[in-house]
Amino acid sequence: GGVDHEGIILNMKIFVAALVLVLLTATVKSDKCRIFSCGGVDHEGDGKGADYTCATVGADLTVKVNVDKCDTGAYCKANNDWITPESATVNSKLKCNGIPTPTPTPTNVVPGDYCTADKDCYGNDKGAKCTSGACTPTIKETESCADKDGNADHKLCPVGLYCKADKTCAKTIAAGQKCSTADLCSFGLACYKATATATDTTCGKLFSLDYDGVADLTAVHPSAWTGPAFFCKSYYTWTSADAPPKTYCRNPPKSDDTTEAALMRDESGKDCTYKTWDGAGVTADKPTATKDTSKCGFNKDGSAYCNKRIGDTWYQSEVVQKLTSLELTKLSCHVDTGLVSCKAFIDQGADWIKSSAKRSAELGDGSWARVAKNDNCVAKSITNSYWGDSSPDSALSYSVFSTLVMLISLASMVVLF
Repeated sequence: GGVDHEGIILNMKIFVAALVLVLLTATVKSDKCRIFSCGGVDHEGDGKGADYTCATVGADLTVKVNVDKCDTGAYCKANNDWITPESATVNSKLKCNGIPTPTPTPTNVVPGDYCTADKDCYGNDKGAKCTSGACTPTIKETESCADKDGNADHKLCPVGLYCKADKTCAKTIAAGQKCSTADLCSFGLACYKATATATDTTCGKLFSLDYDGVADLTAVHPSAWTGPAFFCKSYYTWTSADAPPKTYCRNPPKSDDTTEAALMRDESGKDCTYKTWDGAGVTADKPTATKDTSKCGFNKDGSAYCNKRIGDTWYQSEVVQKLTSLELTKLSCHVDTGLVSCKAFIDQGADWIKSSAKRSAELGDGSWARVAKNDNCVAKSITNSYWGDSSPDSALSYSVFSTLVMLISLASMVVLF
Protein backbone atom coordinates (compact mmCIF):
# COMPACT_ATOMS: atom_id res chain seq x y z
CA GLY A 1 0.00 0.00 0.00
CA GLY A 2 0.94 3.69 -0.25
CA VAL A 3 1.93 6.14 2.42
CA ASP A 4 -0.75 6.76 5.07
CA HIS A 5 -0.82 10.53 4.58
CA GLU A 6 -3.89 11.09 6.74
CA GLY A 7 -2.53 9.05 9.62
CA ILE A 8 0.79 10.87 9.54
CA ILE A 9 -0.73 14.35 9.36
CA LEU A 10 -3.43 13.83 11.97
CA ASN A 11 -1.28 11.91 14.43
CA MET A 12 1.43 14.51 14.03
CA LYS A 13 -0.58 17.06 15.98
CA ILE A 14 -1.69 14.82 18.83
CA PHE A 15 1.64 15.18 20.59
CA VAL A 16 1.62 19.00 20.72
CA ALA A 17 -0.31 19.44 23.97
CA ALA A 18 1.43 16.47 25.56
CA LEU A 19 4.83 17.90 24.68
CA VAL A 20 4.18 21.07 26.66
CA LEU A 21 3.11 18.99 29.66
CA VAL A 22 6.10 16.66 29.38
CA LEU A 23 8.43 19.60 29.82
CA LEU A 24 6.98 20.07 33.31
CA THR A 25 8.25 16.72 34.57
CA ALA A 26 11.28 18.02 36.46
CA THR A 27 12.13 17.36 40.09
CA VAL A 28 15.12 18.63 42.01
CA LYS A 29 15.37 16.46 45.08
CA SER A 30 16.95 13.03 45.19
CA ASP A 31 14.34 10.33 45.80
CA LYS A 32 13.21 6.87 44.79
CA CYS A 33 10.82 6.74 41.88
CA ARG A 34 7.40 5.18 42.22
CA ILE A 35 6.62 2.09 40.17
CA PHE A 36 3.88 2.05 37.50
CA SER A 37 2.87 -1.52 36.61
CA CYS A 38 -0.01 -3.46 35.09
CA GLY A 39 -2.71 -5.39 36.93
CA GLY A 40 -3.48 -5.66 40.64
CA VAL A 41 -6.20 -3.00 40.54
CA ASP A 42 -8.80 -3.35 43.32
CA HIS A 43 -12.19 -3.31 41.60
CA GLU A 44 -14.30 -4.26 44.61
CA GLY A 45 -17.58 -2.38 44.64
CA ASP A 46 -16.99 -0.80 41.24
CA GLY A 47 -19.69 -0.31 38.69
CA LYS A 48 -19.20 -0.95 35.00
CA GLY A 49 -18.05 1.10 32.05
CA ALA A 50 -16.96 4.62 32.98
CA ASP A 51 -17.34 3.87 36.71
CA TYR A 52 -14.80 1.05 36.62
CA THR A 53 -11.51 1.68 38.43
CA CYS A 54 -8.58 1.51 36.01
CA ALA A 55 -5.72 2.86 38.14
CA THR A 56 -4.87 2.94 41.85
CA VAL A 57 -2.03 4.28 43.99
CA GLY A 58 -1.11 2.33 47.12
CA ALA A 59 0.26 3.71 50.38
CA ASP A 60 3.74 2.66 49.24
CA LEU A 61 3.25 4.78 46.08
CA THR A 62 3.24 1.70 43.85
CA VAL A 63 0.85 2.48 40.99
CA LYS A 64 -1.28 -0.23 39.41
CA VAL A 65 -2.94 0.34 36.05
CA ASN A 66 -5.45 -1.80 34.17
CA VAL A 67 -6.99 -0.27 31.08
CA ASP A 68 -8.29 -3.52 29.64
CA LYS A 69 -11.41 -3.28 31.79
CA CYS A 70 -12.46 0.04 30.26
CA ASP A 71 -15.35 -0.44 27.84
CA THR A 72 -14.97 0.44 24.17
CA GLY A 73 -15.18 4.21 23.97
CA ALA A 74 -14.13 4.64 27.61
CA TYR A 75 -10.68 5.89 28.58
CA CYS A 76 -8.73 5.57 31.79
CA LYS A 77 -8.71 8.99 33.47
CA ALA A 78 -4.99 8.55 34.16
CA ASN A 79 -4.59 9.60 30.53
CA ASN A 80 -5.93 13.05 31.47
CA ASP A 81 -5.03 13.54 35.14
CA TRP A 82 -1.51 12.13 35.57
CA ILE A 83 0.73 14.64 33.87
CA THR A 84 3.77 13.91 36.04
CA PRO A 85 4.56 10.88 38.25
CA GLU A 86 3.86 13.11 41.25
CA SER A 87 0.27 13.53 40.01
CA ALA A 88 -0.45 9.97 41.20
CA THR A 89 -1.16 10.77 44.85
CA VAL A 90 -1.33 8.21 47.69
CA ASN A 91 -4.45 6.02 47.88
CA SER A 92 -6.05 7.68 44.83
CA LYS A 93 -8.26 5.85 42.33
CA LEU A 94 -9.04 6.76 38.76
CA LYS A 95 -12.05 5.61 36.73
CA CYS A 96 -12.65 4.83 33.07
CA ASN A 97 -14.32 8.21 32.59
CA GLY A 98 -11.45 9.99 30.88
CA ILE A 99 -11.76 11.64 27.50
CA PRO A 100 -9.78 10.65 24.40
CA THR A 101 -7.30 12.98 22.74
CA PRO A 102 -9.29 14.84 20.10
CA THR A 103 -8.39 14.02 16.51
CA PRO A 104 -7.52 17.20 14.60
CA THR A 105 -8.50 17.68 10.98
CA PRO A 106 -6.60 19.64 8.33
CA THR A 107 -7.88 23.19 7.73
CA ASN A 108 -6.59 26.15 5.71
CA VAL A 109 -4.12 23.84 3.98
CA VAL A 110 -1.66 25.63 1.67
CA PRO A 111 -1.09 24.53 -1.94
CA GLY A 112 0.86 21.27 -2.21
CA ASP A 113 0.02 20.22 1.34
CA TYR A 114 -1.92 17.07 2.15
CA CYS A 115 -5.72 17.30 2.22
CA THR A 116 -8.76 15.05 2.28
CA ALA A 117 -11.42 17.35 0.78
CA ASP A 118 -11.78 20.70 -0.99
CA LYS A 119 -12.92 22.35 2.23
CA ASP A 120 -9.50 21.64 3.80
CA CYS A 121 -7.76 23.92 1.32
CA TYR A 122 -6.87 27.55 1.83
CA GLY A 123 -8.56 29.59 -0.88
CA ASN A 124 -11.28 27.05 -1.57
CA ASP A 125 -13.62 30.06 -1.93
CA LYS A 126 -11.42 31.09 -4.87
CA GLY A 127 -11.45 27.68 -6.51
CA ALA A 128 -8.69 25.78 -4.69
CA LYS A 129 -9.39 22.05 -4.70
CA CYS A 130 -8.05 18.88 -3.11
CA THR A 131 -6.61 16.98 -6.07
CA SER A 132 -4.93 13.59 -5.59
CA GLY A 133 -4.46 14.33 -1.90
CA ALA A 134 -2.87 17.77 -2.33
CA CYS A 135 -4.40 21.24 -2.36
CA THR A 136 -4.29 22.79 -5.82
CA PRO A 137 -5.34 26.40 -6.52
CA THR A 138 -6.74 27.49 -9.86
CA ILE A 139 -4.96 30.88 -9.80
CA LYS A 140 -2.06 31.00 -12.30
CA GLU A 141 1.13 33.02 -12.80
CA THR A 142 0.50 36.77 -13.38
CA GLU A 143 -3.03 36.47 -11.97
CA SER A 144 -4.24 38.28 -8.86
CA CYS A 145 -3.34 36.91 -5.42
CA ALA A 146 -4.95 39.64 -3.36
CA ASP A 147 -6.98 38.50 -0.35
CA LYS A 148 -10.39 39.88 0.56
CA ASP A 149 -8.76 42.91 2.21
CA GLY A 150 -6.61 43.65 -0.83
CA ASN A 151 -3.35 42.38 0.68
CA ALA A 152 -0.81 40.14 -1.07
CA ASP A 153 -1.36 36.52 -0.02
CA HIS A 154 1.27 33.89 -0.94
CA LYS A 155 -1.04 31.01 -0.01
CA LEU A 156 -3.34 31.82 -2.91
CA CYS A 157 -0.55 31.12 -5.42
CA PRO A 158 0.32 27.58 -6.59
CA VAL A 159 3.49 25.71 -5.64
CA GLY A 160 6.53 27.37 -7.22
CA LEU A 161 4.93 30.83 -7.19
CA TYR A 162 4.62 33.59 -4.62
CA CYS A 163 2.56 36.77 -4.37
CA LYS A 164 4.58 39.82 -5.47
CA ALA A 165 4.15 43.33 -4.10
CA ASP A 166 1.88 44.10 -7.08
CA LYS A 167 -0.39 41.28 -5.83
CA THR A 168 0.15 38.94 -8.75
CA CYS A 169 1.61 35.43 -8.66
CA ALA A 170 5.21 35.14 -9.88
CA LYS A 171 7.91 32.47 -9.93
CA THR A 172 9.91 32.12 -6.73
CA ILE A 173 13.55 33.28 -6.74
CA ALA A 174 16.20 30.75 -7.81
CA ALA A 175 19.43 29.83 -6.00
CA GLY A 176 22.10 32.54 -6.14
CA GLN A 177 19.67 35.32 -7.03
CA LYS A 178 19.00 38.42 -4.91
CA CYS A 179 16.04 38.09 -2.54
CA SER A 180 14.22 39.77 0.33
CA THR A 181 11.29 39.20 2.68
CA ALA A 182 9.11 40.45 -0.19
CA ASP A 183 10.80 38.47 -2.99
CA LEU A 184 10.64 34.84 -1.91
CA CYS A 185 13.13 32.05 -2.54
CA SER A 186 12.04 28.72 -3.92
CA PHE A 187 11.18 25.97 -1.46
CA GLY A 188 14.30 24.43 0.09
CA LEU A 189 16.25 27.71 -0.11
CA ALA A 190 16.51 30.63 2.30
CA CYS A 191 17.33 34.31 1.85
CA TYR A 192 20.53 35.26 3.71
CA LYS A 193 24.05 36.62 3.26
CA ALA A 194 26.20 33.75 2.07
CA THR A 195 29.32 35.17 3.76
CA ALA A 196 30.10 37.63 6.53
CA THR A 197 31.35 40.15 3.94
CA ALA A 198 28.48 39.80 1.48
CA THR A 199 26.53 43.00 0.78
CA ASP A 200 23.40 41.38 -0.68
CA THR A 201 21.11 38.65 0.54
CA THR A 202 20.73 35.82 -1.96
CA CYS A 203 18.80 32.57 -2.11
CA GLY A 204 21.07 29.88 -0.71
CA LYS A 205 20.92 26.26 0.33
CA LEU A 206 19.97 25.23 3.83
CA PHE A 207 22.31 23.35 6.19
CA SER A 208 25.36 25.15 4.76
CA LEU A 209 26.87 27.25 7.59
CA ASP A 210 29.80 25.97 9.67
CA TYR A 211 30.47 26.39 13.39
CA ASP A 212 30.05 30.05 14.46
CA GLY A 213 28.40 30.98 11.18
CA VAL A 214 25.74 33.65 11.75
CA ALA A 215 22.18 32.50 11.04
CA ASP A 216 20.58 35.81 10.09
CA LEU A 217 16.84 35.65 9.50
CA THR A 218 16.46 39.36 8.72
CA ALA A 219 15.59 38.74 5.07
CA VAL A 220 13.96 35.33 5.48
CA HIS A 221 10.28 34.94 4.72
CA PRO A 222 8.60 33.92 8.00
CA SER A 223 7.19 30.67 6.65
CA ALA A 224 5.77 27.94 8.85
CA TRP A 225 8.94 25.89 8.93
CA THR A 226 12.13 27.87 8.26
CA GLY A 227 14.14 28.70 11.39
CA PRO A 228 17.76 29.52 12.23
CA ALA A 229 18.81 25.91 12.80
CA PHE A 230 18.13 25.17 9.13
CA PHE A 231 21.02 27.40 8.15
CA CYS A 232 23.51 25.25 10.03
CA LYS A 233 25.27 22.01 9.14
CA SER A 234 24.85 21.06 12.79
CA TYR A 235 21.11 21.89 12.82
CA TYR A 236 21.61 23.74 16.11
CA THR A 237 22.02 27.38 17.10
CA TRP A 238 22.95 29.55 20.07
CA THR A 239 21.76 33.16 20.42
CA SER A 240 23.95 35.78 22.07
CA ALA A 241 22.86 38.45 24.54
CA ASP A 242 24.19 41.20 22.30
CA ALA A 243 22.07 44.18 21.31
CA PRO A 244 20.83 43.27 18.81
CA PRO A 245 21.33 39.55 19.52
CA LYS A 246 23.07 37.31 16.99
CA THR A 247 22.32 33.66 16.33
CA TYR A 248 25.33 31.40 15.72
CA CYS A 249 25.62 27.86 14.41
CA ARG A 250 26.99 25.69 17.21
CA ASN A 251 27.31 22.03 18.11
CA PRO A 252 24.26 20.65 19.94
CA PRO A 253 24.41 19.43 23.58
CA LYS A 254 25.79 15.89 23.82
CA SER A 255 25.73 13.32 26.63
CA ASP A 256 29.08 12.10 27.94
CA ASP A 257 27.81 8.56 27.37
CA THR A 258 25.06 8.28 24.77
CA THR A 259 23.98 4.70 25.42
CA GLU A 260 20.51 4.33 26.92
CA ALA A 261 21.82 2.10 29.71
CA ALA A 262 24.15 4.89 30.80
CA LEU A 263 21.18 7.23 31.25
CA MET A 264 19.68 5.13 34.07
CA ARG A 265 20.04 6.18 37.74
CA ASP A 266 18.80 4.44 40.91
CA GLU A 267 16.82 7.52 41.99
CA SER A 268 15.90 11.03 40.90
CA GLY A 269 18.16 14.00 41.50
CA LYS A 270 21.38 12.20 40.56
CA ASP A 271 23.95 14.00 38.39
CA CYS A 272 23.80 13.65 34.61
CA THR A 273 26.81 15.05 32.77
CA TYR A 274 26.97 16.35 29.21
CA LYS A 275 28.77 18.87 27.01
CA THR A 276 27.49 22.13 25.55
CA TRP A 277 28.89 24.63 23.07
CA ASP A 278 26.65 27.57 24.06
CA GLY A 279 28.14 30.86 25.21
CA ALA A 280 30.36 33.65 23.92
CA GLY A 281 33.81 32.56 22.83
CA VAL A 282 33.19 28.81 23.12
CA THR A 283 35.23 27.06 20.45
CA ALA A 284 34.41 23.77 18.74
CA ASP A 285 37.30 21.96 20.44
CA LYS A 286 36.60 23.22 23.97
CA PRO A 287 33.00 22.47 25.04
CA THR A 288 31.62 23.35 28.46
CA ALA A 289 31.13 20.54 30.99
CA THR A 290 27.50 20.76 32.09
CA LYS A 291 25.18 18.75 34.30
CA ASP A 292 21.55 18.39 35.27
CA THR A 293 19.75 15.69 37.26
CA SER A 294 17.88 12.45 36.64
CA LYS A 295 14.08 12.43 36.63
CA CYS A 296 11.35 9.95 37.51
CA GLY A 297 8.81 8.78 34.96
CA PHE A 298 5.84 6.43 34.52
CA ASN A 299 8.09 3.37 34.52
CA LYS A 300 7.86 -0.19 35.79
CA ASP A 301 11.44 -0.48 37.07
CA GLY A 302 11.47 2.32 39.68
CA SER A 303 14.55 3.86 38.09
CA ALA A 304 15.20 7.48 37.21
CA TYR A 305 16.68 8.55 33.88
CA CYS A 306 18.91 11.29 32.54
CA ASN A 307 17.74 13.41 29.63
CA LYS A 308 18.59 12.53 26.07
CA ARG A 309 20.35 15.22 24.04
CA ILE A 310 19.97 16.43 20.50
CA GLY A 311 23.70 15.92 19.90
CA ASP A 312 23.64 12.25 20.91
CA THR A 313 24.46 9.72 18.21
CA TRP A 314 21.00 8.15 18.14
CA TYR A 315 19.33 11.50 17.33
CA GLN A 316 21.99 12.73 14.95
CA SER A 317 21.95 9.55 12.85
CA GLU A 318 18.19 8.99 12.80
CA VAL A 319 17.00 12.58 12.49
CA VAL A 320 19.58 15.25 11.68
CA GLN A 321 21.74 13.41 9.13
CA LYS A 322 18.72 12.06 7.29
CA LEU A 323 17.05 15.47 7.25
CA THR A 324 20.09 17.33 5.95
CA SER A 325 20.56 14.75 3.20
CA LEU A 326 17.05 15.21 1.78
CA GLU A 327 17.00 17.21 -1.46
CA LEU A 328 14.37 19.72 -0.45
CA THR A 329 14.74 21.92 -3.54
CA LYS A 330 13.48 19.06 -5.73
CA LEU A 331 10.21 18.76 -3.83
CA SER A 332 6.97 20.30 -5.03
CA CYS A 333 6.21 22.17 -1.79
CA HIS A 334 4.84 25.67 -1.18
CA VAL A 335 6.90 28.45 0.41
CA ASP A 336 4.35 28.59 3.26
CA THR A 337 4.21 24.84 3.91
CA GLY A 338 4.58 23.29 7.33
CA LEU A 339 7.08 20.92 5.63
CA VAL A 340 5.83 17.68 7.18
CA SER A 341 2.36 18.55 5.90
CA CYS A 342 3.60 18.86 2.31
CA LYS A 343 2.45 15.83 0.34
CA ALA A 344 5.65 15.65 -1.72
CA PHE A 345 7.74 15.68 1.46
CA ILE A 346 5.56 12.99 3.03
CA ASP A 347 5.95 10.81 -0.07
CA GLN A 348 9.75 11.10 0.03
CA GLY A 349 10.43 11.37 3.75
CA ALA A 350 7.67 9.35 5.40
CA ASP A 351 10.08 7.14 7.33
CA TRP A 352 12.05 10.16 8.49
CA ILE A 353 8.84 11.86 9.64
CA LYS A 354 7.78 8.85 11.66
CA SER A 355 11.11 8.22 13.36
CA SER A 356 11.89 11.88 13.98
CA ALA A 357 8.52 12.37 15.62
CA LYS A 358 9.31 9.60 18.04
CA ARG A 359 12.88 10.67 18.67
CA SER A 360 12.04 14.35 19.08
CA ALA A 361 9.44 13.41 21.67
CA GLU A 362 12.25 11.96 23.77
CA LEU A 363 14.03 15.31 24.02
CA GLY A 364 13.33 17.92 26.70
CA ASP A 365 13.64 17.91 30.48
CA GLY A 366 12.16 14.66 31.80
CA SER A 367 10.81 13.52 28.44
CA TRP A 368 12.90 10.35 28.16
CA ALA A 369 12.35 9.53 31.84
CA ARG A 370 8.60 9.69 31.23
CA VAL A 371 8.62 6.79 28.74
CA ALA A 372 11.93 4.92 29.17
CA LYS A 373 10.52 1.73 30.73
CA ASN A 374 6.75 1.93 30.41
CA ASP A 375 4.59 -1.11 31.01
CA ASN A 376 2.12 -1.87 28.19
CA CYS A 377 -0.91 -0.73 30.18
CA VAL A 378 0.77 2.59 30.95
CA ALA A 379 1.55 3.06 27.26
CA LYS A 380 -2.14 2.51 26.51
CA SER A 381 -3.22 5.20 28.93
CA ILE A 382 -0.88 7.64 30.67
CA THR A 383 1.74 7.92 27.91
CA ASN A 384 -0.46 7.04 24.95
CA SER A 385 0.34 10.34 23.24
CA TYR A 386 3.89 9.01 22.82
CA TRP A 387 3.21 5.34 22.01
CA GLY A 388 0.09 5.71 19.87
CA ASP A 389 -1.09 2.34 18.55
CA SER A 390 2.26 0.73 19.32
CA SER A 391 3.66 -0.48 22.65
CA PRO A 392 6.92 -0.73 24.59
CA ASP A 393 7.30 -4.25 23.21
CA SER A 394 7.84 -2.91 19.69
CA ALA A 395 11.17 -1.50 18.54
CA LEU A 396 9.82 1.84 17.32
CA SER A 397 6.36 3.30 17.00
CA TYR A 398 5.78 4.98 13.66
CA SER A 399 2.18 5.93 14.34
CA VAL A 400 2.89 8.83 16.67
CA PHE A 401 3.61 12.27 15.37
CA SER A 402 4.94 14.80 17.67
CA THR A 403 6.89 17.32 17.60
CA LEU A 404 7.11 17.83 14.71
CA VAL A 405 5.79 21.00 15.66
CA MET A 406 9.26 21.11 17.04
CA LEU A 407 10.51 19.95 13.67
CA ILE A 408 7.71 21.62 11.84
CA SER A 409 8.81 24.96 13.12
CA LEU A 410 12.20 23.65 12.34
CA ALA A 411 14.19 25.70 14.68
CA SER A 412 11.92 26.37 17.54
CA MET A 413 12.60 22.88 18.78
CA VAL A 414 16.33 23.30 18.51
CA VAL A 415 16.37 26.65 20.27
CA LEU A 416 14.68 25.04 23.27
CA PHE A 417 17.75 23.00 24.08
